[in-house]
Amino acid sequence: MTSWRISLPLLKIFFLAIFWVGGILKMASLQPMDRKGKKKFLAILEEHFGFSGELPYQFIVSDKNKVFVVNPEISQIPFENIRMNSIGLYLGEWNGNEIRVSIEGSQLIGRGATNNVVEVSEQDARKWLKGENLSFDGKSRGFVIIKCGDDFLGSGKGKDGVVLNFVPKARRLNVSD
Repeated sequence: MTSWRISLPLLKIFFLAIFWVGGILKMASLQPMDRKGKKKFLAILEEHFGFSGELPYQFIVSDKNKVFVVNPEISQIPFENIRMNSIGLYLGEWNGNEIRVSIEGSQLIGRGATNNVVEVSEQDARKWLKGENLSFDGKSRGFVIIKCGDDFLGSGKGKDGVVLNFVPKARRLNVSD
């Protein structure tokens, strides 16, 4: 019986070459957000969610408009020499005039948010975490933060009395009632 022995570094190089040639290995470019961008981002949080709290973090933005927060000391790393998909805590997606906060982003800013926060029952929270849209009697349009008791469950888009669910499929509850 023939035994194949391939060293681990050689195997890694082989698979990286396959992914690179195939165009599958495409990583996002991350850049620290400048002061002007951070000021605009925080102004939108205040305008839309009523959040005026302090976020003492370095904001990092990807070429896909994803915003991450990290320790401010990260700014000493030369990002132009590094290509990566994510770093730190994913805060949400910013398209210039709207912010869709992630589940963790809603937990970070939720306690200080005074506008566009939809309080739901435990039954509706379960539906939300299963990926279902929720009906609500609010007049909010645009992104809203979903709250159940003291817990913040992410954000959705309020439109015509319905909150459209943005919980990623990989993070949804997979249970039957």
